[in-house]
Amino acid sequence: TNRFVIDAFRVIGRKTHRYDWAVHGVGEVQAPVDTEPCRLGTGLGYRHLIDIRRFRKPAGQVAIEWHARRGLTSAQVVLPPKAEVYLAKDPVNGDEYGELGYTDPRMALIVRAKERQSLFVALWTFDTKPAPVLKVVSGAPDHTVVIETTKGGKRTRWHLPFVDELVRKVSH
Repeated sequence: TNRFVIDAFRVIGRKTHRYDWAVHGVGEVQAPVDTEPCRLGTGLGYRHLIDIRRFRKPAGQVAIEWHARRGLTSAQVVLPPKAEVYLAKDPVNGDEYGELGYTDPRMALIVRAKERQSLFVALWTFDTKPAPVLKVVSGAPDHTVVIETTKGGKRTRWHLPFVDELVRKVSH
């Protein structure tokens, strides 16, 4: 829509695996009170992150706001079962950066699930107007997902079909 973006990301594997859904947003995020410092290790993709905070007891859904000089980006994220949620700062030099000039701080939101399959759903807005409320009504990574948004008493349902034929095995 012209007011928000629905992001549904499905991961399907043959065995249990750790899946990280990560987004790097422009701006500062005020860490929720119920977080604690932690480490994500020194592996590729994680060793550059600083000031990492783990949400102590994420329950079903989290809301995050990135505040930047040029605006606000908000995300409501419906969490997979038993998900872990992290917030971390990306390194920024704070100086001029090539032709771009000053770069705003960037912060990463990481949702981690350890399952055979996972469904990550988010609703994104890019202004200060109140966002619709997001709810996953039904579905799974390998089935049609039904999402409901509610704004000002108006409910809208979005059906995101799963089409197995679109997933093809690559062979050499």
